[in-house]
Amino acid sequence: MNKINVALVGLGNISKKHIQAIQKTQEFKLVSVCDPKKKLQEFKVYKNIDEMFQNEKNIELVSITSPSGLHYNQVIKSLKFKKNVIVEKPLSMNLRQSKEILKLSKKNKKKVFVVYQNRLSPLIKIVNQKIKNKHLGKLIAFNSTLYWNREDKYYKKSKWRGSKKLDGGVVMNQGTHNLDIFCNFFGKVKSVYCTKVKIKKYLECEDTCLISFIFKNNLIGSFTLSTAVNKENYSNQIEILGVKKNISLLGNNLNILKYQNKITLFKKNNDLHQYFYKFVSKILLKKKKNIFSIESVMNSMKLVDAINKSLKTNSKINL
Repeated sequence: MNKINVALVGLGNISKKHIQAIQKTQEFKLVSVCDPKKKLQEFKVYKNIDEMFQNEKNIELVSITSPSGLHYNQVIKSLKFKKNVIVEKPLSMNLRQSKEILKLSKKNKKKVFVVYQNRLSPLIKIVNQKIKNKHLGKLIAFNSTLYWNREDKYYKKSKWRGSKKLDGGVVMNQGTHNLDIFCNFFGKVKSVYCTKVKIKKYLECEDTCLISFIFKNNLIGSFTLSTAVNKENYSNQIEILGVKKNISLLGNNLNILKYQNKITLFKKNNDLHQYFYKFVSKILLKKKKNIFSIESVMNSMKLVDAINKSLKTNSKINL
């Protein structure tokens, strides 16, 4: 079979999962890599994305795994070179950039896939169905906490981490997966109000934040997240309260389901990136619907935009 030629941009920690997923997906072939500093033995590594495109004419799909603040320029360049694009979350650093990416992707008739692999999680799918099928009854409220530990060496190892320009803070970096889940579970947000603090010294942005939500269906909720907690509190949780029933997602990887006094442990799924790439191959080759499209993340990008405005102004923001 003819394989789709893939180029990888960025050799940070997350790139390892992408390389493994590409190599395990028979429809794809990794043919080129771009990173300004790091090397990969099996491939020629270009330091400049323009140079890579000029020399590697057979690239059909670009996978971007660089720091968040670089996503916008690299996605735009890839689209200008008429390439389909996979980009790690977040799509960009603000709503304006996301709209520009959407406009160019439509103009050049190329697809963009944003890596929100948790959408493929069996547990997430089960909870989403129970909400959509009214098994919980009318939703009352939800509460989510994300407590992760990032030591000083985490920020000192890579200067982009914790920076305003390239990282964006705990909401943009670590919290964005939960925000995507909220939007898919509950719909559009009506307003947000946020407070923040910075505990660690080796970063510019906030590392601890509390967000209050009101959704357009009048559901209220809160999300507390921090990367400054000690290792004993390393956890992720979403609790949803309904008139009929409650449901909770627990575990570092949201792999535990608590429902009707029963706890179900799902196997920690380290293959979601591989499932993501398999899904992308079906979209490209079999014309399946793109559930990871730019349009599918615009609600969460609008939400992030409102959260950032609230953090700057210390006020309630209406969407």
